[in-house]
Order: sequence, then structure tokens, then C-alpha cells
Amino acid sequence: MQSLLFVFIGLPQNKSVLDLSILQQRLEEKYKADTIAIQFTRKDELLSANMGEVNFYISFLKNKDELNDWFQLAIDFELMLIKNPVTREQLLQRYDEIKKLSPNLYNKVHYATAISIFDTMNTFKEISIFSFQ
Repeated sequence: MQSLLFVFIGLPQNKSVLDLSILQQRLEEKYKADTIAIQFTRKDELLSANMGEVNFYISFLKNKDELNDWFQLAIDFELMLIKNPVTREQLLQRYDEIKKLSPNLYNKVHYATAISIFDTMNTFKEISIFSFQ
């Protein structure tokens, strides 16, 4: 059975600096004013949150070599794996595909939260985002 996960991995481009603490602060500020109740917890280089049975995992990598561990995690948890960075439009298309194939897998709030996390990650300059769900 597929795990109920949304995974977002940020990879810096051109020696940009990605800071997980700043991302956590931005997400907490956003959700403090939002009607969605979600709390983000940081452990080392992983930011996580859950909404019932659905979990969200976010990490910033230092280099591309670290992606292989995340790709293996996606395989192990039977997540939809595409080994390329994703744009917002591609992510929306992917979510539409999941909704058609498995309409009861996630609720609207899960998709909205995932898009919001993606958009917040994109506030960093020169970032490539990989996503598995």
C-alpha cells in the first residue's frame, strides 16, 4: 500500500544558500494566519508535519549526490517518483493525475498544503525542487 506522504527536496543551484530554519519560520508564519492547522517540527536536516494520516517531509540538500537516498525512500514507500526537478505547473498536473487515479487518496486540504509548501520553498533564490507523493 502506498504511504500517505508528500516529500519536498530543495537542491541549491549556483552555490545558493538554503536555510531550513528560515523555511520553517516562513511556513509557521503562513499557517499561523491560515485556517489550516499544521505544525512543523525540525530534526536535524528534516522538517516534518502531519495532518491526520498524511505526512509532509521537507529537506534542503547540500549536493545532488544526496538525492539518491531520497529516491530510494520514494521507491521503498511506493511513492510516485520522477527524478527531475518539478515546476509548479508540473506539480499541479501530477496532483490532477493522482486525483484521477486515486480520488480518495488525499483530501483537497492535503493538496493545498503541498502546493503552499512548494510555493514557500520557491521564495528562495536559485532552488530546484524535487517532489514525491
